Amino acid sequence: MPVFFRTLHPVTRPVLLLLILLLFTPEPAKSAETITLTLPQGVLARVVKEVMPMKIDPRASGVPGMRGVLEIKNISALKIYRGGLSCRLQMRGDNLGLATNIGGQNLNLNIGSLAIDSKLDANLRFDPKKQILYLRPTIKKTTTGQQAADPFLAAINGNELPIALQPLQPIISRAGSRTVAIGGRIVDIRAENGRLRLQVQPTVSSRAGR
Repeated sequence: MPVFFRTLHPVTRPVLLLLILLLFTPEPAKSAETITLTLPQGVLARVVKEVMPMKIDPRASGVPGMRGVLEIKNISALKIYRGGLSCRLQMRGDNLGLATNIGGQNLNLNIGSLAIDSKLDANLRFDPKKQILYLRPTIKKTTTGQQAADPFLAAINGNELPIALQPLQPIISRAGSRTVAIGGRIVDIRAENGRLRLQVQPTVSSRAGR
C-alpha cells in the first residue's frame, strides 16, 4: 500500500478509491451522479471519539437567548437507527445563562456551571443548501445533581441543534502532465439501522502544469 494512502484516515480511504474510479471511467460523470459513502456504527463511534472534547458556542445552538461556554466531553453508547440515533452525552457548561419568557414575563436566568450526563435520542435532518446537519434531541434520562440544570435541559429538549459541516477538501494529484483536483459536496445524510449514509456529488477539474 503506498505511503500516502496509509496516512489517510480510514474513513477517507473508501472515498478516495471511489473518486479515483470515477476519474478513470471512460464516460465522464454526470452532474446528477453521486457517490454513496456508508459509515458503519462502529466506525462513526471511533470518529466521534477522535474529535472529543468539542466546544460549542451556545449562541449558535439554535436555542434563543442561550449564552456561556459549552464543551462536549464524551459521546458513548452510540446507536444508529432509521432516522436518528441514541447515545450517552457528557458535557460541561460554564457561565451559562438563558433569556426566556415565562407567563408573559421576560426572565434572564443565570445558571452558572453545570456538569451534565444524559441519555438521549436524536432525530436527524440535513439541509444540503446550507450544508447544515440538524439534530433534534429528546432527553431520556439525566444526572446533574443541580436543580439549575432544569431550564437549560428544557431549552435544549426538542429543539433542533445545527451542526455546520465544513466543505470537503479536494484531493490534488498529478495525472501525466496535468494537475487533477477531485472534490465533492455532500447532498444528503441519512441515518439507517446500524449505519450513516452520505451521498456525495463529486467534482473533477484539471489544468495543465503544476
